[in-house]
Amino acid sequence: MRVSQINGCAFCLDTHAKALHARGESQERLDALAGWQVSEHFDDSERAALRWAEALTNIRHGHTSDDDYTCLLPHFNEEEISELTMAIAGMNGLNQLAIAMRQ
Repeated sequence: MRVSQINGCAFCLDTHAKALHARGESQERLDALAGWQVSEHFDDSERAALRWAEALTNIRHGHTSDDDYTCLLPHFNEEEISELTMAIAGMNGLNQLAIAMRQ
């Protein structure tokens, strides 16, 4: 959902919000997502994943930093980092398609 916030994909935001609610996610956490850096609603592993999502989504402004990557290491193994990276890349691609197709 954070990737879709950054990309401004209203269709994807609506879809993610509905899916997350169906899985039991609280509205409070969804409301706090844009300010995850200062919110008490996210643990360290979630913060690392959100930081990585932002770094990859904003890659057009420059490369991801070593710090962005190394913050993942205490929380995720190599396979999990690869899966997270693919999920973020996929969501960025889907956001671009949805926006281009006027969804």
